[in-house]
Amino acid sequence: MKSSQIYGLLGSFLSGIIIVLLLMFVFMPFEKEEEEEGIMVSFGDGIEGLGETVAETATPITPPPTPPTKEELMTQEDEETVALEAQKKKEREEKRQQEMLIAEQKRQEDLERQRIEAEQAAKTAKAGKAGAVFGQSVGVGQSSGSGTAGNPAGKGSSNGNDWSLSGRDLRGGIPRPEYNANEEGKIVVSIRVDENGNVISTTTGQGTTITDRTLVEMTLAAAKKVKFSPGKNNVYGTITYKFKLN
Repeated sequence: MKSSQIYGLLGSFLSGIIIVLLLMFVFMPFEKEEEEEGIMVSFGDGIEGLGETVAETATPITPPPTPPTKEELMTQEDEETVALEAQKKKEREEKRQQEMLIAEQKRQEDLERQRIEAEQAAKTAKAGKAGAVFGQSVGVGQSSGSGTAGNPAGKGSSNGNDWSLSGRDLRGGIPRPEYNANEEGKIVVSIRVDENGNVISTTTGQGTTITDRTLVEMTLAAAKKVKFSPGKNNVYGTITYKFKLN
């Protein structure tokens, strides 16, 4: 092979290597480095930062409604219970005050009735005494039908008990109450007697010293069994029961 050919081959080979190197380092594009994901933030005092600022708009998330907790439900129930108890207490207080008012009215009525009966009994007794002084009998003390004449004095004793009823006589005795209480004192019973001599009403009169309610009720019941002589009109009087300790 001639030297000119050898130089030609070497020149071609070197030219090819140079072309390849130029293509690799100059003309072939470089692969871009993968950028890291994220949001670029602008730092600095100026408007323009070190990089491009990307603004992202966040979509607002509406939280789901929170159901009422057990504690809230219990609080509501407690409040309703307290309100209901307060209402019931108010109704009980109003009822108690109403009952007290009715009881006080009844007591006042009883006192007024006793006062009227006592005044009537005093007037009747006074009229009976006046009739006895002048030797005359009181009209209400006259008997009707086959009955005996009335007692102008209109008072007496029976079984240790006293009675007072102007113009009338006691028929029989004064029965004792069936309740045997170990009490000492007296129970004054205001009575109203009809034309036939029957006791038609009884109430506790002034001067009563015994407070045993059962004994008082039994004494009022016993006083209704007392019989007097008949006479004109209804008359008022008293029966005084005396009790001693056993």
